[in-house]
Amino acid sequence: TGLVGRTLHARGYRLISGCDLSEIMIDKAGASQVYKRLYPNTDLTQPLPDDLPRNFDAVVCCGAFIPTHLPATALRNLIAMTRPGGVVVVSIREAYYTTDGFEALLQTLVHEQGLSVLQTKLSASYLQNARAHYLALQVA
Repeated sequence: TGLVGRTLHARGYRLISGCDLSEIMIDKAGASQVYKRLYPNTDLTQPLPDDLPRNFDAVVCCGAFIPTHLPATALRNLIAMTRPGGVVVVSIREAYYTTDGFEALLQTLVHEQGLSVLQTKLSASYLQNARAHYLALQVA
């Protein structure tokens, strides 16, 4: 919807790009006029388009790691989008973190790719009746 982009823009960030699988969400994000570039039809469960890998200093994914949206394995593509030394920040619905194997995947990524966990905020406020884990990861 562009909410993350508007929030980043309000905090002084100006080189903001966004991606979404939904054309409707891309249109809503575009209406905010804070994005330098939008990538429509981006399915993070599939191989990335050629212009996305290693393209960003930071990647933020909020509200997508929930049941019926993105599986834990999509985290690999967020990491692939990030330049070495860059940061990936994600929110993951608390119950989904446990049931979809995020912890095991993170351990694998630390060992395979040298991913570093910079900061975690576990079981934090998310929505009225839900909690989430927030992770900040550094890409090797």
